[in-house]
Amino acid sequence: METVTGWTAEMFAGLARSAMDPSAAEKAAAILNETLDPETVEGVDAWVRRCYSRPNTDELKMAALNGLLNTYGVEAIRVEGEWVSHYHGDIVATYLNTGDTYAETVLLDSETGAFMLTSWGDWLEAWEAEHEREEEEEEEEEEEEEF
Repeated sequence: METVTGWTAEMFAGLARSAMDPSAAEKAAAILNETLDPETVEGVDAWVRRCYSRPNTDELKMAALNGLLNTYGVEAIRVEGEWVSHYHGDIVATYLNTGDTYAETVLLDSETGAFMLTSWGDWLEAWEAEHEREEEEEEEEEEEEEF
């Protein structure tokens, strides 16, 4: 799962659900390339007005992409016991819900701030494996320090 740079409309071909406006993929790429303001997408500006505190830029992007790509909302991946930041708490990533754990989607890694195309199921499995290795390494270091 690599971070994507230089987003293109073609990248969204396998992601978008059926009746997507052909210009939606171009707009989605422009939002992620930061050449289009997410608040220009229908519904995003109204959502911002309803918020007590202004959403951050990444939240605006995800809301706009949800509308453009006709997904089922922006969902959080929470991991009990993890602490990403004061802002994110235990939310390690957010993703566009396609209705399928292993369908390609746009995912935002809260720890790195990177947007990527992957399934949230594959991403979480890789995240868990990586963090399990890190925990094992930390335990080994602690054992070495004891001797």
